[in-house]
Amino acid sequence: MTNDIELGSSETTAKSTFSRSVMTWASSWRVPGASSLKSQNYQASGLGSHTERITIEDRRKGYPRFSALMAGHSSFQIYRHFLDLRTRLLLLTQDEIVELEEQLDHIDKTEKSPLFLASRRDDRNSDRSVVTTKLRSALSAYDELLDGTQRSLKYESPHDKILRIFPTIHTFKSSLVPRR
Repeated sequence: MTNDIELGSSETTAKSTFSRSVMTWASSWRVPGASSLKSQNYQASGLGSHTERITIEDRRKGYPRFSALMAGHSSFQIYRHFLDLRTRLLLLTQDEIVELEEQLDHIDKTEKSPLFLASRRDDRNSDRSVVTTKLRSALSAYDELLDGTQRSLKYESPHDKILRIFPTIHTFKSSLVPRR
């Protein structure tokens, strides 16, 4: 399904087919607040109630309008999890950590001075210092990726009705307007 929000077509249309289908859906689904989506107030906090009301249709076509529409209700907050990419980065980082671990084991096994193995402060082996610094960085990156993946897995999947209304959300590459 293509819509004028994606194509950035003429501003002469009063309501896009896409907006009408969302309005129809919003009023039929009986979600509190969703039926008043057209008149959603986007006031900046702290400005009071005398600010101008801006509707979704008042926004420029493209990302300004589409993001205003998605911000109109929590049910419209649909984003990709990128689980394949997250998993790939986790596996690559794991492999990097294993390589560094093997390097550290080799440095430890070939160490000539037992004192260097017994005291970090007295260790004069610069190779070990370089590898442990790389390990600290790689483990930190791994932990961050792992935490992000776990948080991403906790998000609920959107309702099927929402996915039918927003069929292109998961296919966006970088723009709402086709490349020329």
